[in-house]
Amino acid sequence: MALKKRMFSQFAAAVFGLGWLVMLHAAVPHSAEIISISGKGEYRAQATAPWNPARASQRLFGGTYVRTLDQSTMALLFSDKSQIRLSRNSMFEIKAIGDGSTTDTVISLTKGKSWMQSKPVPGRLRMETPGATAGIHGTDWVMEVDDAGNTVLTVLSGEVEFANALGAVTVRSSEQAVASPGRAPEKRVLQNPRDRVQWVTAHRADPSRYRDIAEAPAFAPLREALADARVQNARALLTERLRKDAAAPASGWLLASDFALAAGEIDEARARTLDDRVVRVRGRPDPRPPVKVVREVWPPDDADLGEDE
Repeated sequence: MALKKRMFSQFAAAVFGLGWLVMLHAAVPHSAEIISISGKGEYRAQATAPWNPARASQRLFGGTYVRTLDQSTMALLFSDKSQIRLSRNSMFEIKAIGDGSTTDTVISLTKGKSWMQSKPVPGRLRMETPGATAGIHGTDWVMEVDDAGNTVLTVLSGEVEFANALGAVTVRSSEQAVASPGRAPEKRVLQNPRDRVQWVTAHRADPSRYRDIAEAPAFAPLREALADARVQNARALLTERLRKDAAAPASGWLLASDFALAAGEIDEARARTLDDRVVRVRGRPDPRPPVKVVREVWPPDDADLGEDE
């Protein structure tokens, strides 16, 4: 019983469930929550305020600034269900957080790298940079801003309108655009767009992030396979377990998402994370109370993010 209570507390503090997201949105609209921090992250309530240490589960509102330091990453989830992940030495301002349908979410990335996935109605999310503003029409993309304000947008899926006072381009899946202060955006096609964003997928599946998998004897073969670097074998063991066991813990589907993300299978990772089976495993109601049982697909612990090749 004590173990179950500890498991519940860990999940309630660390991860999200889809059903819970709806309740969260109703209870705390126009907000964002820090889902994970690896290394050091900081925030300040306004531009003139001092920086303070950020923490996981912290609630943020419009006007807040956030930054990551050396060898650090941070992941956030907005109440409109948009997700963002910051790479090291990145900073952005949350200008406004909308409801995803009638009001806008506006974010200003001033430097660094961010990966973002949007859920709002197309056109209800904007990301501003020194070089141009991105009007988002879905689904996921990467934005990079260097110290000179030069901005690079890479669209992995969906469509983004990228514009400044001198011009505009429409950037679609597998395309990239570059914008600099004083110059119109220019578009270019990429042969392997995901190779340009290895920092997003430089990720390993780690069962220790999920207590009921890290401690359950039934998952011991999976843990041993990963310890021996037999990743494909471990993934096959998990897939088989989820297929056969209707009572498998919701965290099993999240670990499956980790495996997909590590393999660069972004769509599969998203499907695993957002699948209703996360909160209704194999169609059966999760026996636990409606806790936060889904985390974001971004890994919280990849210190060696690496630069683009």
